[in-house]
Amino acid sequence: MATAAVAAAATTRRTREQESSVENVLVGPARPGIAVTLPITCAWFERETCLAIGLVSCSACDLYRTVQHQTYFLGRPQQSLSRDYRCRIPSKQVQLLPVIIDAPVPPAPAEEYSGVRRSARHSGKKRKAIIIPDSSGDEDDRTEEIVPPRRPRKRSALGDISNGARSAKASRAEAPTAITAATSTVTSPREETNATTAATALLTAPNPLLGNPTGVAAVTATKLTRKQNGVRTSTSVATAGDFPSRLLDNSFKSIPVTNTKPRSTLPSQQSLVNSSVWFRWYTSKGRQLDKDLHKAVMDEIGKDKKNGNSKLRRINLDLFARVIWSVIGFVYPSRWLRSRAKALVEVVFGYFLTTFPDFFHDILLKKSSQLIRKERMQAWKFQRTMDLFATGGLNYEACNSLRSGVEELPKSSQDGVIPHGTTIARTAKQLEQHAEEDFGLSIVETINDHGPTLRFDFEIYLRMILAGFGLDHHAETGSLSEPVLLAHTLDGAQLTAHLGHVTAGVKIIDPRAVDPITGRNLFLDHLYQSRDLCFPCQITFGRDCKDLYTDCFHQFHSLFNGGLVIPSLGDLPELSNFNIVSPQDMSSIWKTTGLGGGSHQTLLFCYACMCHNHQKHLFQTGSNRCPTCQRLKVGKCFCHPVNDQTFLGSTREVLKKYVEDAVDDGYEKLKAVSKRSNLRTNPHQVDKASDKTHIDFVPLTDLDMKGYKNFLRSELKLRLGSNKTALREAMNRSIDDRRALLKSLVAKEDTLWLARQTLTRHDQVNSLTDKLLCEEAIPCILHLEMRVNEKLFWSLLSQALDRYQEADGKVRKEMIKVVTECVKDSILGDENHGRSAQWTFPLRDGGKQVEPRTMTNTQSRKCVRGMKTLATLIFSQQFDEKSRTPTITRANNAALLKQWHDLMDGYQPLMTMARQKEDVTTQDLDSFHLMANRFMTQYVTLFDGQGITNYIHMIGSGHLHYYLMRYGNLYKFSQQGWEAMNQKLKHFYFNNTNHGGCAGNSNGDMIRGDHVRPLMRMCQRSLMWRLGHGDAFFQTQTIAANEDNGEYQLDINNSESQLESQNRSSYLEEVAVEVPKTGSQSHVPLEDLFEDEVAEPGNALL
Repeated sequence: MATAAVAAAATTRRTREQESSVENVLVGPARPGIAVTLPITCAWFERETCLAIGLVSCSACDLYRTVQHQTYFLGRPQQSLSRDYRCRIPSKQVQLLPVIIDAPVPPAPAEEYSGVRRSARHSGKKRKAIIIPDSSGDEDDRTEEIVPPRRPRKRSALGDISNGARSAKASRAEAPTAITAATSTVTSPREETNATTAATALLTAPNPLLGNPTGVAAVTATKLTRKQNGVRTSTSVATAGDFPSRLLDNSFKSIPVTNTKPRSTLPSQQSLVNSSVWFRWYTSKGRQLDKDLHKAVMDEIGKDKKNGNSKLRRINLDLFARVIWSVIGFVYPSRWLRSRAKALVEVVFGYFLTTFPDFFHDILLKKSSQLIRKERMQAWKFQRTMDLFATGGLNYEACNSLRSGVEELPKSSQDGVIPHGTTIARTAKQLEQHAEEDFGLSIVETINDHGPTLRFDFEIYLRMILAGFGLDHHAETGSLSEPVLLAHTLDGAQLTAHLGHVTAGVKIIDPRAVDPITGRNLFLDHLYQSRDLCFPCQITFGRDCKDLYTDCFHQFHSLFNGGLVIPSLGDLPELSNFNIVSPQDMSSIWKTTGLGGGSHQTLLFCYACMCHNHQKHLFQTGSNRCPTCQRLKVGKCFCHPVNDQTFLGSTREVLKKYVEDAVDDGYEKLKAVSKRSNLRTNPHQVDKASDKTHIDFVPLTDLDMKGYKNFLRSELKLRLGSNKTALREAMNRSIDDRRALLKSLVAKEDTLWLARQTLTRHDQVNSLTDKLLCEEAIPCILHLEMRVNEKLFWSLLSQALDRYQEADGKVRKEMIKVVTECVKDSILGDENHGRSAQWTFPLRDGGKQVEPRTMTNTQSRKCVRGMKTLATLIFSQQFDEKSRTPTITRANNAALLKQWHDLMDGYQPLMTMARQKEDVTTQDLDSFHLMANRFMTQYVTLFDGQGITNYIHMIGSGHLHYYLMRYGNLYKFSQQGWEAMNQKLKHFYFNNTNHGGCAGNSNGDMIRGDHVRPLMRMCQRSLMWRLGHGDAFFQTQTIAANEDNGEYQLDINNSESQLESQNRSSYLEEVAVEVPKTGSQSHVPLEDLFEDEVAEPGNALL
């Protein structure tokens, strides 16, 4: 992170920036009014002291923390002021408000800053010194690169520092006066404690105001500002020096009493020390530490005597924490602070808990439970888990059961790690209120004959989603970016035999979308299929039917049909730069487009073309083939043009031109011709050569030739009767020319009729309501693959049974038994690992026919991969049916086996390309078209034109090729994520709701009972969690709850321990003043005894 201040302080020379890590070092005092973004670092120079005492203010969670930075004696730069400080609200910038210092440090001569210092401790790292520009100066003039000088190698160089430190001790006498002034304006004992602790939080650390050669000392004046009864009062406290720990006694009145009489002997008082650690005790640092520990012990004994009770008194946690932390630092001289903290925790939990379980067990268990409950097991996290991971069966009663069974807590207990179910439910209500009041995400309910319908405000809902995924600025009206690709869909699902629902919503599929929480791109790995990207915005409880789509989802469809436009709202701009698609399964597409139906019952069964159900197995040859088949030299063309807006527009132009050029009554003539004509033109008619009324009739005798000529003359006269000249010229031609002319006239008639039927079909649908466009209705590749796989698998088994007669019962039963074992062990199971699946051969009608069943996508893929093995087994010689010509029977079965192998060899790579995650190329499109045509040809040949379903028609007619060419790939439009969302709704309904309550009866009355509202509330909360608003809301609430607690605690986080007040009704401000230099005795802080100790923010009290 970097703010404008740090950016302005960028260095002009960057040496080997890519080879080693660089620490930013703050040289000189910070100036008022400058907000420096973490991390910043303080550098100490040879004869100067850098003072860094201030407040850490979090701009996100409004938390103030007092930080005092210690001076480092050995001349090494300190680490970052707040390196380990983390904001309690994620993805927010934390800013440091620097201290105001009026004692400037004179810069060293320029020659002292030459060269780059590499210390033994920080070998491999270079430090850069960044000068923070003065608020009154020019930022460009203050930008330069400075390298800290080498630290002094002799102890005599520390003389100046020692002389300056003596002046600090003399200022201790002023401390009682400062504390008294700080607490003089408070009236209650609690405020006195708060004021005293806040004042001494900076004062108890070792004195940072060490010797200054210039004779100027900086002293910090702390202003305590609090709000009492609506009136703000302030008191300035002059602070300087290092104060004895006994001044903190009044700050710990709430600490429990215990026996703290010293019982240990210091190493300096022992005659023999055999430990490998204590040899360092006899160094100068060890002797100094021994003195400090001895003073600490004597101080405690003195307070015991003063209190008159050596067993019961209040604990000075600050003193104990400093001493213990210093000992740990001495024992582990070359360890990181995190390792030292880990060792201290292991001592408490590993040694004390096992050695003295009677004393420590209950206390540690209670404290650990409180810490875990506070940091990890918050109630809102349980609610988030229930909403986002509803398939796990976690609900309120499960949490209560865990509290009773695992933690063994009574129902009325407020303790424990796992929160109570009522507490978790309360967080759900809070989040719902937050969504309604702060985001306007309210739930609107309507009831009609189909059932209750609940929905959100579509415009607010969509704007929140687009903003959360970083797509709103791309969708602004007039944006130069590519249109935002947005999918809307509908899908129905059954909860029980009598309860079902239809859900409508949107899905994020634009490749520029980013994760709302992490900010990372979502689709770098093409992971489009996730229920976390599907957002339901309307749920209707009712029977899935065409009327329900029209009556209940009309407003939802009208929002997207004709282009999605989200109007401006206040300062928010209008959003209209969208590319809208609607991937759905085939049943849903029939209802949303108003076109199509079952391929066996509906005449115009396909929603995308005008193919009739009795023509789906027919193909075109010659010039009648589509342009793609002609270019790729495909002999049989099964393609039909897709009725998109481009095709419909060209069709309208054809009809318009025909009406304008017609000299007669136009369509009436076409009707008369169609009614009076007896000509047959079907090129696939079997007896067309012997049918005298067919255009391809072949006359064999002169009488047949004469009759055929008269028939052609009558048909031409019917069509060219008004044009005598054209009719006379046609009759003078040969019989082949007459036939060709008649074929062209019939083809033109067919084109005009088809164009009129196409436009009439679409105009009738659009006149009823706004329907989905054909090019937007993308077939779901997931459902297409599953249904085609099922069709092929059950067709193979049906073909295997249909060849047997009554006398083949024994062979049929044996074949069924072998096929069952093969599917269980080899296809669905894993015989290599001894895992067998649960599967039986589905039969009906006394075991003579196959009963098809639905399968999951994984099961259907396994079946398809094993179909060649299964076909080899079914059509083997041992299972040949009985016949009088066994040789012919064996040849027919061998031919069927070859056809199945050829079909599966082409089908599997076809589906692999159809569902691939990457966009297809031009070569891939041509290969896909050839494989689709080959599959359709083999399928029609194998089943004699029967069994062509809607999805198989989509493959063979070129529709799948059309959508691949238009959208690149079909995987991202799959409904796999939406199916997972429906599964989540189903699990949540049964695990986390009361199934409609007492009014929700079992007779299928979906209007009574509140079935759908809990699902909509879950969708409301899931959106808030997914966009990060839920976490931010509860983290802010957690901070507010801790602030209202008003307790002082010892907080150890990331190797830092400090006394912190949770009462945030008051805050601290740092003001700098100047005082004369006094004192003559030196004092060395405990932290400075260890040359490897890394001072960090918040460690001032340790």
